[in-house]
Amino acid sequence: MTELNLDTMLPSMMGKTITLNGDLSNKRNHLIKQFILDGFDKEGASCVITLTISASELIEELSSFTPESGLIVNDAILNERLQIIDMYSFRGIQQDEAIPGTYIMPSADDLTLLSIKLNEVSTNHSKCRIVIWPYSLLSIYTRHRDLLHFSQTLAARVNARNQVCLFVYDRGVVAQEEQGALESIVDGVIETRKEEREGKIEEFIRIKFYRGSEDLSYEVWSPLK
Repeated sequence: MTELNLDTMLPSMMGKTITLNGDLSNKRNHLIKQFILDGFDKEGASCVITLTISASELIEELSSFTPESGLIVNDAILNERLQIIDMYSFRGIQQDEAIPGTYIMPSADDLTLLSIKLNEVSTNHSKCRIVIWPYSLLSIYTRHRDLLHFSQTLAARVNARNQVCLFVYDRGVVAQEEQGALESIVDGVIETRKEEREGKIEEFIRIKFYRGSEDLSYEVWSPLK
């Protein structure tokens, strides 16, 4: 099987909110980083809400993703097409210097301030994809009802502005009831999983559902290359 990425898996993503749910792995991280970098095509922008690493660490990871990505990321930073909402560094981690397009949140539980900042970014960048990485950690810091309201509002804005949003959450962190509520408001759900076969860890991916398309095999698990 050829290497997968979200842009080739899902047709017509514009205007949709999608979740990527599964086990932590380098291959899943590969999908997320590729999704972010693909957002820079044709003068587009990507906005990443990061909760587990600082803005500078994210930039370093994206820049070293491929031999070409360093130049791509640098250009996106200079033109402020890479927007980072850092919900990690307020804990006292110092940034060496101000990074264009980066905003450090004063906490990880203020959804109102996050919503305001996201609205500002998406208003200023018409061709924008938003990634909350990981959404599952945000669910721990905030009340379920508040997070659901935030997510509904964000999904409505993404649809109205014909943008794209990806919620990343880790298997087992979000309760089944909360996961069901979230899936009721998003347009698509992608799942990944790990299995041990003959002493070797293998990874698989499937599209659980995707609204607006009848051509996808929803129940088929494919190897994640």
